[in-house]
Amino acid sequence: MKKIITLLLLSTPLLVRAQNTFPSTGNVGIGTATPSAPLEVNNNGQSYYVNKSISGSTEGYTGKAYLLLYSGSSSQLAGVSGKISAIKIENATNKYTWSAEVNSTKGIFEGFIMTAEKDIRLVHVSYNNVGYTAIEIPKELPLHLFSFTGYAQGVEMQVVSEQTVSNVTEVLPGPINIGRNLQIGSNMNGYGGGLYVKANASSLASSGEDLQSAADGIILAAGGNTTYGPALELATTNLGANNIAFPWGRSHIISTTNSVDDGTGRMILGTKRLMDIDGNGERWNYGDDIVIDGVGNVGIGTLKPSSKLAVNGIILAKRVRVSQSASDWPDYVFNKSYPLASLDSVEAFINDNKHLPGIPSATTVEKEGHDLGEMQKAMLQKIEELTLYVIELKKENTEIRKQLKKQKK
Repeated sequence: MKKIITLLLLSTPLLVRAQNTFPSTGNVGIGTATPSAPLEVNNNGQSYYVNKSISGSTEGYTGKAYLLLYSGSSSQLAGVSGKISAIKIENATNKYTWSAEVNSTKGIFEGFIMTAEKDIRLVHVSYNNVGYTAIEIPKELPLHLFSFTGYAQGVEMQVVSEQTVSNVTEVLPGPINIGRNLQIGSNMNGYGGGLYVKANASSLASSGEDLQSAADGIILAAGGNTTYGPALELATTNLGANNIAFPWGRSHIISTTNSVDDGTGRMILGTKRLMDIDGNGERWNYGDDIVIDGVGNVGIGTLKPSSKLAVNGIILAKRVRVSQSASDWPDYVFNKSYPLASLDSVEAFINDNKHLPGIPSATTVEKEGHDLGEMQKAMLQKIEELTLYVIELKKENTEIRKQLKKQKK
């Protein structure tokens, strides 16, 4: 038994040396005899690289640069998942490390890119008449000494200038899932996310049914049509048939515009309930309960508020305070110079118009409504005028009593 173990131990280095290389200087390879990075670990054609050098630099470029990852002619499993680093040159003395996390697999997962730099995006380009997936680097971002650490297969990494590529199109990102509690992207077929961000939605129906398969929490749908724009939907989980949990929208906020070319916005808030919005019977729909239009008017029960607050319904309140300036308040009725109309003229006006002077008619109120503050003022003015009439009548009555008393004597 000892002899067998000894033979195995002696033969193992020979097997390792056949697939690996551990030079005293230079690149180290595990699973490969020709490593292309300081450390390369190869397993069934997929390699993990540590600080793999990427040829090219953006120094001196007047336009954008493109870091090619893999081409369309690569194998079906071509892809990259890891960190790309470079040295960012601010000036002769200030140099910083620039990095970007990238994850993309040809034909399976279009991928995403994460970086602190703005205007970095994952794109498809044509280079030497061959299609590539690449990273677009904005112009005048001086970077050199590019390197890659991560998993890669079928990659052809190099940095090229904007002038050498064509047919640049952005790669639409796939979803990012973190423990099924965060999902960001356009492919939203699952449940269970706490934050759900949906990009490039084709349309959002007013009933909200397009988003009923969303997850618990918040759903932000960017896109929409000219009627309804980006929407924020709040959802909770219901138990459906066979006790299967599925999310169900409860309320939403929609941002829209007055027209395609109108830059002003409009916000609509609504809750979901059984309602008949089109005359075809009750269905689960969102109501257009509160609207804020492009000039700041707020409507409750109306989509077209014509004032700062328009309510299509009954308002119940314990107190309502209406501010008025002192000069507008009708205490001026008691000034000696106030032109108090005679009762004869008031009677003539009532006979002709069937309402008090200074008070809107029933027809006007039905058509235009009435201002609470103005109506309170007008009513107080009439009360004060009526008080003056009563005082005058009392004086006349007192004088008549005196005259009658004298006659009796």
